[in-house]
Amino acid sequence: MGTILRYTHWDGTQQLKLDADKVFEKLADFLSYSDDVRQAMDWMMRQGMDFDGVKVRGLEEFLEQLRQEMRQRYREFNLKNSLSELDQQLEDILNQERQKLAAQQEKDHQRATQQKASDQRNQQLEQKHQQQTDALVQKHTQQQQQLQQRQAPPQQHAAPEEHGGGKPK
Repeated sequence: MGTILRYTHWDGTQQLKLDADKVFEKLADFLSYSDDVRQAMDWMMRQGMDFDGVKVRGLEEFLEQLRQEMRQRYREFNLKNSLSELDQQLEDILNQERQKLAAQQEKDHQRATQQKASDQRNQQLEQKHQQQTDALVQKHTQQQQQLQQRQAPPQQHAAPEEHGGGKPK
């Protein structure tokens, strides 16, 4: 016949009915395996006891239950996997940012190259314009000189005229 155990949530109102005579009986049972009282008490604490259908669990049962709970919680809340998942997400975000920065740097480089080429073209155009302007000014100056030479009457070497009409006295 199997023993039926009924567990309830401990709220402090339960009374464990341990009778000293029953505890000493169990101690005597354990002493039959060993003649050391301390060793027998250790066995009782580790193994637990049965008292009239009431099972008092020992430390080993508590430890085993604790191990099972820890395993269960570890499976449910596997922090290593959670952290590795967060690490992966963070790495993905960092990779995206690196790609965006690289693309932005490439655009900036292209813009700078285009600006430099544009500046060079503008400088060349300005130089060409300046050369054309200088050539026009020089041509205009030459044409003006030629025109003045054509319009100017030949100059005669005449004696200088005296002004005032006479010699001073």
